[in-house]
Amino acid sequence: MDILVVDDYKMNRELLVSYLGRKGHNAIEADSGKAALSACHHSVPDLILMDIMMPGLNGYETVRAIRELEKEIRIPIIFVSAIKAEDGMTEAINAGGDDYISKPVNFDILDAKINAHGRVLEINTRLNKAIQDLRRYNNQLYEEQQIVDHIFSHALKNSCFDSRFITYKNRCCEQFDGDVIIAERSPSGGLYVMVGDFTGHGLHAAIGALPVCQTFFAMASKGLSLQAIVAEINNNLKMLFPSNMFMCASIIYMDQDAKQLQFWVGGMPAAVLHNRLTGEVRTVTSQHMPLGILKEDEFDDAVINVNLSSSEVLYLCSDGIVETRDQDNNEYGIDRLIRKITDKPSNIFETVFDDVDLFRGDIKQEDDMTMVEILCEKLPSPGS
Repeated sequence: MDILVVDDYKMNRELLVSYLGRKGHNAIEADSGKAALSACHHSVPDLILMDIMMPGLNGYETVRAIRELEKEIRIPIIFVSAIKAEDGMTEAINAGGDDYISKPVNFDILDAKINAHGRVLEINTRLNKAIQDLRRYNNQLYEEQQIVDHIFSHALKNSCFDSRFITYKNRCCEQFDGDVIIAERSPSGGLYVMVGDFTGHGLHAAIGALPVCQTFFAMASKGLSLQAIVAEINNNLKMLFPSNMFMCASIIYMDQDAKQLQFWVGGMPAAVLHNRLTGEVRTVTSQHMPLGILKEDEFDDAVINVNLSSSEVLYLCSDGIVETRDQDNNEYGIDRLIRKITDKPSNIFETVFDDVDLFRGDIKQEDDMTMVEILCEKLPSPGS
């Protein structure tokens, strides 16, 4: 152990240095408070034995100055003084000292105190290393998150979110959203929309969204069938990710004249069609397993075709809304969501999300929440 011995009397220093050397320690001498500060600045010792009564900076002042210089690790400091312990102990501790030994020094007691503070120092050193490792890990994680955030934002930037016919709101419970909301126009003017919900949430769920977005945009921009799109997404997820990582999804296609909707719903809450004129509500429930679970020869790409009536609005949501639970473990549920929709509020998103928060009470949000509203009206031509 590197021990700094601070005392203005040479004989006192030599006595301690000699004894510490025999005990296997590396003793460094300082004959004043100023010299002690210089030594600490040059090389941080493992422990300091500090005299109190010295010309210039006394021991108390020196220790206060040392404490101001410290950064990561606090140096154990033992005051060694002829002042009686009952007289000097309080001020020594208030000055920043950790212990006190009266002169003449009892070397058995000194050994015990050095060993005790050595153990504390070892614990502090390990703790400091753990802090440094955690800091490096956090920096690395932040850099990785920035990269994924950049890739993810660019993967979604081509989505067709035209507020004239499609709007949405989502609220994630971590930095990265496990819910995916993407939309694309077909060459014939129709609209593809997908709301996906990956297992879990956060970074790994966001990573899973990247190949899904690439496949969706590439195939939708060519006007390929809904069956072909869901089958290809399923194959890619099954190939790329482990079996415990999959995506529930509601994927729809609406033709430009808004005469017909095609649905593929796997593991998601029911899609809701609300006629604002008649008040009629129709639902399309999940008919399939989530994407990424079944092999190609097991996968069912069948879609449901629904003829549209005028003034209908389509609502898609993730299970973070309907599966929210209250203090009594009751589920929010699709029926409560439908009641909010049929109330025809001026802002459906604020109404539903506020109602979910009210229902949940003090319970923390545990899943990402997404809701999409699509007006089932004739779509403007792409680019107009």
